[in-house]
Amino acid sequence: MNFEELLDSRNGSAMRKEQMPFGMLYKKVKDNKYENVLTLRHELTENLVFCYALEQEAEQRQAPACSHEVPFTISRDSAGISSVIINKGSYRTFKHLMEETPAVVAKKNFINNTIDILFDTTERMHRQEIYHLCFAPDNILARRSDNEPMLLFHGSNYHRVGNYSLLFPGCEDFIAPEILEDGKPSATADIYSLGRFMEYLCRETGKTPELAHVIKKATKTNPDKRYQSVADMRRSLNIIRKIRKIIVWTVAAVVLALIGWAGWSSMQPQSAHIEYVPEHKEAEKDYLDPTTTEEEEYGLFEGYTRQDSLKLSPEEIQQREAEQKEHDAKAEEIFRKYFTRDAERILSLLYSPDNMAASETKYMAATQKAMAELVRAQTEIAERAGLSESRAQLIASQIIEQVTARKKTQQAMRQQTIIPSTKSSSSDDDSYMPSSSQSQSLGGTNGATSGSAGTTTTKPSNGSILRHDPTPSEQRGMSGRERNMNQEKREMIKR
Repeated sequence: MNFEELLDSRNGSAMRKEQMPFGMLYKKVKDNKYENVLTLRHELTENLVFCYALEQEAEQRQAPACSHEVPFTISRDSAGISSVIINKGSYRTFKHLMEETPAVVAKKNFINNTIDILFDTTERMHRQEIYHLCFAPDNILARRSDNEPMLLFHGSNYHRVGNYSLLFPGCEDFIAPEILEDGKPSATADIYSLGRFMEYLCRETGKTPELAHVIKKATKTNPDKRYQSVADMRRSLNIIRKIRKIIVWTVAAVVLALIGWAGWSSMQPQSAHIEYVPEHKEAEKDYLDPTTTEEEEYGLFEGYTRQDSLKLSPEEIQQREAEQKEHDAKAEEIFRKYFTRDAERILSLLYSPDNMAASETKYMAATQKAMAELVRAQTEIAERAGLSESRAQLIASQIIEQVTARKKTQQAMRQQTIIPSTKSSSSDDDSYMPSSSQSQSLGGTNGATSGSAGTTTTKPSNGSILRHDPTPSEQRGMSGRERNMNQEKREMIKR
């Protein structure tokens, strides 16, 4: 766009005309300057009452009481009053502003600032008993520099004209119903018109809760149910705004608190639930398991009884019997292995040199303890191996005899190593009888003496009490107490 096109565009914009209730507003060049001109309608200029009221208002505007009241001067021609000149500033109607730049209502605080300016201006006018009566967007000017509202003609100054439809054609929706019915101008009429203008501003952005409440009460048809003053209207609006701010801040605080709590909770250590799946292992047959049932022992599956085994074929019965024999043989093998180990341990302690050199009372106590341990070991191992009690007792007695014989042999060999083997010529049989001096020298290690009739009897150094029968000469040399003790040992071994 060149300079000439820019000037043409500027002139076209300057020559644009805007319709207002009292006439047509446009800009005219005079002495290379633009001035705002409002050409009055002929039906108004022909009304003498209107012209007289216009002259009085023009005189009052020479020193306006409020900065948002536009001063003007009257222009005349040969026929009389024809127009008014607005000397200062550049203006457009609010209707033109909303149509040309509708996004202006979205600016921050635009609606609130516009309403507050109108409240201040109207409240000052009411102190002077001046009422605007028509806050229509066509009857309110917007200053181009800051879009602030400016008031030009106040309707109460033209009350004597009597016909407000003639003064404000097309703006009846913004005038209180009682004024259209030739009512007297009042503050409630301005409150009604202000409510309508606030409703017009909210068409583009929507009514806020506080404005909706104020507009609803300000635009009631009955003047007594409206706000009775602009101060009441402003106070109600401010209270609702404060309540709304409190609610907003409260909600914001709650949201922030919830966000903070959620953040704090997310940073706390949490125990994760871990489900461990046990490793699958094939069940192995445990022949020492004492919980084996009779059905399992006979190889019967769940729901199968021993009576059902009678229905088996001879081949199946033979196979089951072979499996049972194999099981019994394995059980006996396990029993022999573990019981032999325990018998070796228990009898080794019994035939130790310390026990053999101890007194008869201690030796008998050690013998009883060893027998009790052997019986307990027999019972426990038989239960673990799944062997019957009678069979376990038989095998245990065999193992005890074998281990006892072996211990007897070991004890005899140990004695021959310590004491030379000699035969006594004074004995009645071939058994070894140590001399008196030898008995005295070995009495503390491997022998026991008896002082009856001056005869010394030696307890065999191998300590054999199991299956040991003294010779007749030994029996003659024993006291009665020794013979009784040997008899009790033999009976215990048999049990």
